[in-house]
Amino acid sequence: MTELRATFGGPGVSDEEFLLRYIMKGETEVEAMRAAGAPRQYFNASLPLLTLLQELGKHKAVRYINVQRSRDRLSVENRSLN
Repeated sequence: MTELRATFGGPGVSDEEFLLRYIMKGETEVEAMRAAGAPRQYFNASLPLLTLLQELGKHKAVRYINVQRSRDRLSVENRSLN
């Protein structure tokens, strides 16, 4: 165990950090993971309209949206800004 710990960070590395480095087979992969930052949230394809409305709600400057496909149309207006 001492030999493995020396290979993957030395005696000052926490158990969690040691296991992470061991599982990922070294520091290069760990650095790449950390450089990628926090997990990203992607749009949910199973509820596209709800996801669209939630994301648009985060942008207060968006007051009106019109979505149209063929003869079907959906219009949404944010009247709270009037």
